[in-house]
Amino acid sequence: MMNGLLKHGRHLPANKKHSLEVLVLRGHLLIEREVFRLVEEQFRKPKVFDLSRMPFAVVLRLAEALYGSEVLDWVLEDTKQLNTIRNSIAHQLTDDTLAPRIKRFVSRFESREKKIFAFVGNTVNEKLAYCVASLHSEFLKIGKEV
Repeated sequence: MMNGLLKHGRHLPANKKHSLEVLVLRGHLLIEREVFRLVEEQFRKPKVFDLSRMPFAVVLRLAEALYGSEVLDWVLEDTKQLNTIRNSIAHQLTDDTLAPRIKRFVSRFESREKKIFAFVGNTVNEKLAYCVASLHSEFLKIGKEV
């Protein structure tokens, strides 16, 4: 799992100068690639079916169907929320619901991981970065013995 984090960590913004949008888009992309990889691993002939033409929400449902309880409910729900946030950033110039969505997304992690979250930074970007990295980490664990 740590290899996966180190391998992909270079794609996440390293300093606070990057916008929230970059953090969401790149973080979502890393999670998306991991979910696609998990689904493709289950195909006997991966080249027969091009997942890249499928919406992420559909591929996430495929992962849920293929891996069952290995994909924790909170991971699915939070990934769906992140996908909604990503779609809003990618497809709308302005969205008055974006800030409240991000706040709800982060607060789910805060309430679930109070002890760990005490060590996460105070800015929205730092909190969001932790949440995205946490989701990515959960997908890296799937299908591997822990």
